[in-house]
Amino acid sequence: MFRFLIPLITPASTSTPTSRDSFEWDGTKIVKFIGDETEVVIPEGTTVIGGFAFLDSILTSVVIPEGVTVIEGCAFWDCRSLTSVVIPDSVEEIGDEAFMHCTALKEWSISSDHPHFKTDGVGLLTKDGKKLLACLASVKEYRVPDGVTKIGNWMFRDFSSLTSVVLPESVTVIGRSAFEDCISLTSVVIPEGVKVIDEGAFEGCSSLTSVEIPDSVEEIGDRVFMGCTALKEWSISSAHPYYKTDGVGLLTKDGKKLLACLASVKEYRVPDGVTEIGNWIFSHYSSLASVVLPESLTVIGIMAFNGCESLTSVVIPEGVTVIGSSAFSFCNLTSVIIPDSVKEIGDGAFGGTPLLEWSVSSAHPYFKSDGVGLLTKDGKKLVACLASAKEYRIPEGVTEIQGNAFECCESLTSVTIPKSMKVIGDWAFQFCRSLTSVVIPDGMVEIGEEAFSSCESLTTIEIPASVTKIWYSAFLCCPDLTIYAPEGSEAEKYAKDYGIPFKKL
Repeated sequence: MFRFLIPLITPASTSTPTSRDSFEWDGTKIVKFIGDETEVVIPEGTTVIGGFAFLDSILTSVVIPEGVTVIEGCAFWDCRSLTSVVIPDSVEEIGDEAFMHCTALKEWSISSDHPHFKTDGVGLLTKDGKKLLACLASVKEYRVPDGVTKIGNWMFRDFSSLTSVVLPESVTVIGRSAFEDCISLTSVVIPEGVKVIDEGAFEGCSSLTSVEIPDSVEEIGDRVFMGCTALKEWSISSAHPYYKTDGVGLLTKDGKKLLACLASVKEYRVPDGVTEIGNWIFSHYSSLASVVLPESLTVIGIMAFNGCESLTSVVIPEGVTVIGSSAFSFCNLTSVIIPDSVKEIGDGAFGGTPLLEWSVSSAHPYFKSDGVGLLTKDGKKLVACLASAKEYRIPEGVTEIQGNAFECCESLTSVTIPKSMKVIGDWAFQFCRSLTSVVIPDGMVEIGEEAFSSCESLTTIEIPASVTKIWYSAFLCCPDLTIYAPEGSEAEKYAKDYGIPFKKL
């Protein structure tokens, strides 16, 4: 019987522990490795190795001593030089992605007598053999051992050399992003017995040409086949109890939800009866030039048509109530009619599109337009702005700029913010590359995440003392920015914390 144990290593007795000064601690938990050693022996007394503790470190080997019970998810994320790791018998829990992107790892050094885990030489598994926890990134072909019931989240993510994988009949769950970006994987047979294919399971498998979905599959998550650009067909039985296909789209059996679509599609009529287009369904389908939406439709999901650069027009039918965040972002739409039925428009739903106008009825019960901006009917929230806008005076009464509202308004040179404003949402002015200065009125409270990120021409912004919350990334990639604000204000503190030039108002 193989033991897969590095000879002569006894962590507690023959290996010199790395200095405790090389770590940040929380009691007996390693929070962060701050040393420069390449060969690390975890100090005695450690019980937990925290998530991202060794993120992107240059270590080549690590010895985990007896007494450590938990290796949290992402603990050794992106340790690309790590070739060996010793896992002692005391370890009871290993989190998802604990060894993600450890591309140089050559073996699992673990005793065959380990009470909680084992290895088949390639994969790291729970002792009962039911869950595959990690796998060596160099693998090209792999037969998952019989008895495994779950392929863990992100298990084979970015395994660029993996061309073939055989799943056992015992598998019931394929975890989140399990095979994401396995760019060499050409085919996979999902065995009868699998019930769940979690979100993003095969996302970015750009060489995958066919996939068979057995009758046992009850749940298919978002983005499962997103980016599978070579996929030519859906192999699914006409008697499948939960799903069906019209040859192009993959749908729930009742025909109410569109779950996925072949990336090669150029024109598509969404079948009558569909009430929901799922999240990311057509995202970055560069060939899609025409889509017809049925009158039955009520929900257009998050990023459903994001990046469909050949899509120049779309008719949103009466009956649609929700247009999800970034649903049509970065399409080449020049016009869109927003029917009176629409109650909700998510952040950046039309961000980065060359829309020339907002076609919205003056009698619309939920939204209105002043010709440049799209606003909620009560005038309190600015939802979006035409990308062609050069100057814009936001109407008085607006209290919130919705997330992504001005995203990629690259011609915008000037914006006037009213005294009624309280919140600038996340990514609100992202990529407004021509915007040079902004005055935020007294009364404003919050500036959101990346609110002005990549506003490369922004040189001055005035921020009043009323602003009490500024997200750390609010002014990311604004290289020439100077913040003007009162002394002692949150804005002054923010400027000093992030090294942004500051001048007193």
